[in-house]
Amino acid sequence: MATVELINIRKAYASFEAIRGISLKINQGEFVAILGPSGCGKTTTLGLLAGFSKPTEGEILVGSVPVKDIPPHKRNVGVVFQNYALFPHLNVFENVAFGLRMRKVGQADIVPRARRALDIVQLGHLEERGVRQLSGGQQQRVALARALVIEPELLLLDEPLSNLDATLREQMRFEIREIQKRIGITTVFVTHDQGEAMAAADRLVVMNKGLVRQYGTAQEIYRFPADAFVAGFIGQANHLDGVLVGQDRTHYRVRLDTGDELDALRRSDIPENAPVQLILRPEDLKLSPAVPQGHRGLRAKVTRVSFLGAAANVGVAVAGRPLSILCSSEVETPRTGEDVFVHWPEQAAMVFPQENA
Repeated sequence: MATVELINIRKAYASFEAIRGISLKINQGEFVAILGPSGCGKTTTLGLLAGFSKPTEGEILVGSVPVKDIPPHKRNVGVVFQNYALFPHLNVFENVAFGLRMRKVGQADIVPRARRALDIVQLGHLEERGVRQLSGGQQQRVALARALVIEPELLLLDEPLSNLDATLREQMRFEIREIQKRIGITTVFVTHDQGEAMAAADRLVVMNKGLVRQYGTAQEIYRFPADAFVAGFIGQANHLDGVLVGQDRTHYRVRLDTGDELDALRRSDIPENAPVQLILRPEDLKLSPAVPQGHRGLRAKVTRVSFLGAAANVGVAVAGRPLSILCSSEVETPRTGEDVFVHWPEQAAMVFPQENA
């Protein structure tokens, strides 16, 4: 286990900056997920930690030791790749033992260490089986055992669940989390799937365009996003454009492009007359025939009702702008075409400056 620190890291390819100056500290034994849209720099960051490339600027510390000039094979880092990179001509045991043989570990030590790694991922009974005979979930576990068998200071996971079907992916995200916590190894997990990240990680790193937009727990980022991008990327969100037309010490006054004017709690400094986005989570919105006293509300028309089992997703249009609302299926849902009011508690509305695409 080791503490990992990235200090003012930049990575440029000719005139393109993939990483634009990021700093992160990952605590010993922590499970951190890096996520963001395609091209945000998350896989580049993982490659820098693994040693597959060197930063253009900045320093990487693993256990307080600078490692940017240390090649991958000399770093004590285990990596699980997106496609697992298993050797099809070797059986399960030999795939797991491969890293030990490359490190010139003696056969007397290889056998117990490889079997211990297979036991950790609950595949000890399959050590003689060819990898082509394994399911996708079993192959993923073999790749994890191969990374763990070298007893690394740092474990790196590069979208390891992306090739699994939805049901198995959900099962494996919890299994990886349980194994990581049992072993206590410092782990960095790259994914584009926010559900995976929120379910498995202690903290999330949300990246976009080579920058870290926010770093914190899933709860912190979901409820207190740093900006409009994070609010829209983590979880579902409704966006309404408007202009900040007034504010005092505690509240903003926003004129939406629907023509409505609404108040929202003030969270930061935004200049008067600045274009803004009002962001509302679907589960925070309520529907009623009239706006309850003391609530904010918008006139809307129901455009669709989708039954989801325990919940229903209701689509409405506010002056032609779509909103999505998550309602309990135990509550009577409106009918398509019905006129309703959408309302929410004061603390639910988030206002951010509009961002350029």
